[in-house]
Amino acid sequence: MTGCARRASHRGAKRLASWIALVLVALTVPGCGGAAERRSGASPLPSPDAGALTVLTTRGALPKTVSQGFRAHYPGVDLRLTYATDEFDLGRRLEAGARPDLIVLRSDGDVSLAVIDEAVRPVEVERVTRWNSIGADYRNLADRDGVIRLVPVAASRLGLIVRAGADDDPRSYADLFTPRYRGRLALPDNAAVAFQAAAMALGFDAERGLGARESEQVRILLKGHHRWLRAAWRDPARAGRLFANGQIDVTPGTQADLRRMERSGVSLRLVAPREGTLVSLLGCAVGRRAAHPDAAYAFISYLLEPRTQVAMALGTGMFPVNAAAASVAAPRTAARLGIAAPGQAGRTLLLEPELAHTDWIQTWYAVKTGLACCL
Repeated sequence: MTGCARRASHRGAKRLASWIALVLVALTVPGCGGAAERRSGASPLPSPDAGALTVLTTRGALPKTVSQGFRAHYPGVDLRLTYATDEFDLGRRLEAGARPDLIVLRSDGDVSLAVIDEAVRPVEVERVTRWNSIGADYRNLADRDGVIRLVPVAASRLGLIVRAGADDDPRSYADLFTPRYRGRLALPDNAAVAFQAAAMALGFDAERGLGARESEQVRILLKGHHRWLRAAWRDPARAGRLFANGQIDVTPGTQADLRRMERSGVSLRLVAPREGTLVSLLGCAVGRRAAHPDAAYAFISYLLEPRTQVAMALGTGMFPVNAAAASVAAPRTAARLGIAAPGQAGRTLLLEPELAHTDWIQTWYAVKTGLACCL
């Protein structure tokens, strides 16, 4: 075969591979199934006017299959994704005046509540298809002072990650601050997670929230145990290497974090603390100055469709918030993703102390300054 013929054959193979990939996306996300899907009784999605939809998010929050599926379902909407480096960078962009139609962020990210309140508008839940399909726990967690600003589209459950063969697993967040784990504890480099874990360790009622005096006790606990921390990590893979090298014995984390940590060759497991399971929500907020709110609500509704929920779970490692995802996922997929019927996931808590979220961030930065290992 000549060089030209080989190149032509290679281009043909690439086109075929691209076509196959598009077909697979069409079969796994809603809106691309044609008449068969319409006959299945799938809920009708909103029909926004054609135009641009600007979305500000962080990398990894929106799987590529999901954005491709939305574009296929709404060819008249020009979906424009802007990626922040992390949640802190996302907050800085909002403070600097970014005006996206839609913001996709985590409830435990380093974005102050004041910034969120200024950047987003209250959600009109009647415009969100399948709002009532979101688990009641998650809907309640999204309700802050009677106002909903974040529509949950995925969730992570935070537990304690330990070695699979450990004999004396921690059973409580309070165990993290005992001599057993002095110098052997790592925490995610996340102000909200660190603050929440410390509050639970002090036995505060997570569902009631914290007052100023309790918040001060949390700060004292974290600062007083500054030298007990071995590391603060952002990348689970690096935390996995700390486990593999024998440098840490425990860290708070999610099931998705655990899977990435185990790529370092160490066997780990997730322990549910007796205080309850802390939950982090991945959610969508409509920008206060959104130029295309109809398209923003269409995107949110699309993310809540059962098949999109499965695609979100596969791409992010988080849990679906729509229990109907279990009915459309293959049994093995449902088991691997931890998709469970309501009531099987345990007690869920979202701790929001009654102080400015900025105070969490300032406290955590003071604690981690000078740590031997910030990853």
